Amino acid sequence: MTELALENKDQAFQEFLGQIVELGGERLLKSLHTLPILRLIFDAQCFTRQRAQPTVLNIFASNDDSGFRENVYRPLFEGTRYTTVDFWQDKFICDGTVLPNSYTLPFLDDSFDAVITTKVLLEHISEPAETIREIARVLKPTGEAFVIAPFAMVIHQQPYDFFRYTEYGLQHLFRKAGLDVVYIRPTLSGFMTTVDAFLLFNFYGLFPKTVSRQLRRYSKRWLIPFAGFLDRRIPDERRFCRHYICRVRKP
Repeated sequence: MTELALENKDQAFQEFLGQIVELGGERLLKSLHTLPILRLIFDAQCFTRQRAQPTVLNIFASNDDSGFRENVYRPLFEGTRYTTVDFWQDKFICDGTVLPNSYTLPFLDDSFDAVITTKVLLEHISEPAETIREIARVLKPTGEAFVIAPFAMVIHQQPYDFFRYTEYGLQHLFRKAGLDVVYIRPTLSGFMTTVDAFLLFNFYGLFPKTVSRQLRRYSKRWLIPFAGFLDRRIPDERRFCRHYICRVRKP
């Protein structure tokens, strides 16, 4: 277990992180921005355990890193009726069939207790309001969706990288779809976001893997803690962050 994970004092969450390690997901705990996302998945797990015969829909992407994460997340929802939809290049993919867009899901109204997007999804969707409305449609009444949306991130998977989101823009989209906001929380802030995004997407890739691994070690020991020190002096972390993790409920 990493020092980053051990900073969280919640015993139930610590046990959840232990599950992640047992399922082969230890490297997920080593990423700065992943721990808050794991907290969102933990909240989804706790929510489904409170439902009778729960049904879960997870939207992931087998073509990027969320494909690996799916192998870790699926067993966390043992005991649910667990359905997946793949996503790539602004289209949903169901049972190997590429659907015409990213806002038509092949399910009846009120089908799922929980919808989870373990793929950081919303920046890659060309019609986000329609997609969120579709998620609301397939949720059962009192069901919940657990969604990750980026605020500060480099352009990637181009040309299928369309949007970035503020907290207020997300509130607007969810409420327009008839969903109540349970929480919208920032992940990483200010200097930490800048340092992590720059190192991950730009700097490390300039060097051979052996050099890159050494640089990662030094940055985690010195540069990233210093960025965290600066962040603790920022009065409002919500103004600049890496992602927002969102939990919303259908009335």
